[in-house]
Amino acid sequence: MPDKSVNIAVVGAGAIGAATAAFVAKAGWNIEIVCRHQEIADLAQSPGLHVFGVKGEQYVPVRAVKDIKDLSGPKEVVLLATKATDCLEAAKGLLPVLSPNSIVVSLQNGICEDALASFSQISTCASIFSFQSSHKATFDNSCFSCSTS
Repeated sequence: MPDKSVNIAVVGAGAIGAATAAFVAKAGWNIEIVCRHQEIADLAQSPGLHVFGVKGEQYVPVRAVKDIKDLSGPKEVVLLATKATDCLEAAKGLLPVLSPNSIVVSLQNGICEDALASFSQISTCASIFSFQSSHKATFDNSCFSCSTS
């Protein structure tokens, strides 16, 4: 059985980040999500990330902060789900919460991994660039579609 006390952060609350954070939280893992806007962070906490699709519809409350510097402490796993143009800035902001054993997983489309790997402080960098999903995550009336194959 996996150790679900691992400290995980998702950076980016768009389609990929929100859906990922919701499913990871629902599975019982210790997770926080970094949102760009305080309003989104507040909604992610209550009523929660609104996820709907082939697995039904649900609100999943997730601990959320507006800035990386507000994360609750060191992270063993970071799922980086920002836009590619924000990736390196986010990686720089993450350095204080990473340990030598932390793993950074890029959920972008494969164009950021070399740049992320160039940070000497990030010892493990992986990439996930395609996954099966037909879910959507919403915050009130804003819909972030996550539908790739």
